[in-house]
Amino acid sequence: MCEILDVRIKKQLFLFPLFLYMKRLVFLLFLFAFVNYTVGQSQIEKIKLQLDSLPEDSSRIALLRNLASRYSKINPDSSEYFFSESIALAQKINDRDQEAQGLRLLGVLYKNQGLQDTALILYKAALDIHLQNNNEIEAAYVYNNIGIVYKNLGRYEKSIEAYIKALKLFDNKEDDRGRALVYNNIGVVHKNQNKYDLAIEYYYKALEVNKKGKQSDALASNYNNLGIVLMNLNMKDSALSCYQAALKIRTSEKDEPGMADSYVLIGNVYADRRNWTDALQNYKKAQSPLEKHHSSFSLVHLYENIASVYFKMSIKQSTESKTYLSLAEENIQKSLKLANEIDYIRGAVNAYQLMAKIYESQNRYIQAVDAYKNYNLLNDSLFNIDRASQIAMSEAKYNSEKKELEIEKLKNEKELQDEKIARQAIENRKQEIQLYALIGGLLLLLGFVFSVLRNLKIKRKANILLKEQKEEITAQNEELNQLVEEITAQKEEIESQRDLVATQKEMLQDVNLSVEKSIEYAKKIQRSILSDEALLQKHCSDYFVFYAPRDIVSGDFYWWAMLEGQLIITAADSTGHGVPGAFMSMLGISYLREIVIKEYIVHPGVILRKMRKEIITTLKQKIDKTSENWPLTVKDGMDMALICIDTATKKMLYAGANNPIYIIKTKPIKETILNENQKINLYLYNKTHWLYEIKPDKMPIAIYERMDRFQTQELQLESGDQVYLFTDGLADQFGGPEGKKFKYKAFKNLLLENAEKTMSEQKSNLYHAFHEWKAELDQVDDLLVLGIKI
Repeated sequence: MCEILDVRIKKQLFLFPLFLYMKRLVFLLFLFAFVNYTVGQSQIEKIKLQLDSLPEDSSRIALLRNLASRYSKINPDSSEYFFSESIALAQKINDRDQEAQGLRLLGVLYKNQGLQDTALILYKAALDIHLQNNNEIEAAYVYNNIGIVYKNLGRYEKSIEAYIKALKLFDNKEDDRGRALVYNNIGVVHKNQNKYDLAIEYYYKALEVNKKGKQSDALASNYNNLGIVLMNLNMKDSALSCYQAALKIRTSEKDEPGMADSYVLIGNVYADRRNWTDALQNYKKAQSPLEKHHSSFSLVHLYENIASVYFKMSIKQSTESKTYLSLAEENIQKSLKLANEIDYIRGAVNAYQLMAKIYESQNRYIQAVDAYKNYNLLNDSLFNIDRASQIAMSEAKYNSEKKELEIEKLKNEKELQDEKIARQAIENRKQEIQLYALIGGLLLLLGFVFSVLRNLKIKRKANILLKEQKEEITAQNEELNQLVEEITAQKEEIESQRDLVATQKEMLQDVNLSVEKSIEYAKKIQRSILSDEALLQKHCSDYFVFYAPRDIVSGDFYWWAMLEGQLIITAADSTGHGVPGAFMSMLGISYLREIVIKEYIVHPGVILRKMRKEIITTLKQKIDKTSENWPLTVKDGMDMALICIDTATKKMLYAGANNPIYIIKTKPIKETILNENQKINLYLYNKTHWLYEIKPDKMPIAIYERMDRFQTQELQLESGDQVYLFTDGLADQFGGPEGKKFKYKAFKNLLLENAEKTMSEQKSNLYHAFHEWKAELDQVDDLLVLGIKI
């Protein structure tokens, strides 16, 4: 808290020279703050109540900053307090990034109050933390803040230096928004130094980056900044083009205050060319939005500009001079009245000066003299205020440079002290090494003597052993000769077996190649009996088929047909995968063709019942409730979802054997139109779409402990509805960071997130989601997802 009190004292000393001249402005600001306070007080109190229930963590820090931001304009001292509390809490929980962000925001508060040197200290503290944490983006924005402070202090070289550091970090991270911001700020520094060529160069750089990033608001500001510099260089046509480009952007964005600023700047160009008609036309366009948004300062200058144009027109056109002088007087009175209301001294000075000239042209000399008196009085006051501001700014600049020199001096002293300590440490280390070397040498000498004596003793023993070993070696040589003969015989046997293995390997490779060719051919056969996508393309608004067999051939299959205006579509999962699954899928497609096309049946429940009958008959499945395995687990059969859509009425019939379907709609289904027996559940929804799940019968297309009829459910579809049929391949896939299943919940969320996209984009996103989830793991099952849009 001592640092906070010190900052408050500095702030009071800084503002004191301006106190006498700012009394009225302070009073008006107080009234404005009071109004804002009463409007926002209830919200602030709510936030304060929330603080009592929050733990000391990042959420509490965020709430403290929220309070500080709300107080920043109505009560800077309270804002300072809450920013300081957020910094203290970040230090307590050791959150360095949050601490640095708090320091930077507090620095912005001090900078806005004119305490540039205090802001600079806080910015540098925040910068050190971000650099230690390798947070380059945040460090770049702090460098930008430092550059602004140096610019405000008139230390332009230091300002450019800070901006260049920010720019390097933004380049490293390819942050175009940051680049454009720094380019624009460097341009402002050069403009302030009247280095217009350099200012234009950097404004153009900012312009190009903002064009690339489509930053509309920043782009319009760049055009206006560039236009102002070009006007200073008397390049009026180029300046006008820039202002018109900014106006075009702000018009497209419906930014009324920004459009008004552009109209004023364009009017200034025409006024400078003495094209009074176009100047007035643009000023008039600016007047309405500025009055609507209560832009008082801008209106003071706008009324003055309009009055100035009418006054100049009165000089050139004597026949209508009285009318123009009357209009000039009317607008300058508006400018003066508004300037006095907001205590804008410079605006009042300009108004009195022009008013005196207008009165003089009307031969109203007494009023002209009064206007000149008021002009001189306020102009002297304004001069004193400007001089006081310059003195205060010079003092701030001096204090800033003095503090930097003191810091540099302390840094140099610390470096000298560190160097001295380092030299002493090196000397101590050198003496330690010499002592260790002496002791080591003595130990090595003792070790050498001991080693010589020990070797002599060992050598005597070795001579005795050598004699004994020589005799043993002679006997072992004879045994080795016998072993060599045996090894030679074994080598010949191994070579014979190796040749046999090589022959068998070649045979296995031939068999494997033959099997692969057969399976590949089976894949072609299976793909050829799958339905042609041209039928879906003709009768659906949009569609996709995401089909991914685990092996070369698949147990999952899809099939559709068109029968007298009825579009029948199914997706099925046969038992098993690979070659056995492929045989089952071919059986399924054959039975579907027989039942639907030859027998002319389109009712989903009847189709599934007849499919079950054919599978049971073909696979010779029997019900034996006396068996030990009853109730049985189905090993051969298939799960299936089947729909039938009337293309004229969009009415859909659905039946399912263990496999549900999902429907995504742009508006909810009215419960009143659903039957009691329908198994339709709203799973989830977002702002624009609703996802419904229609549940199946819990029995397969095969023999089972439950052999009821398959229920057919009816639902009225509408244009834009999306229907999804699928197998369990995606939901059962293992993957992710913990190697778990993908599951149906994630599948539903993925479909809903992509509901606004085309079916082709949905398929692509499903493909990428599946492979990102699976990563390096093997695919566990065949996969099929079929989506159609009505």
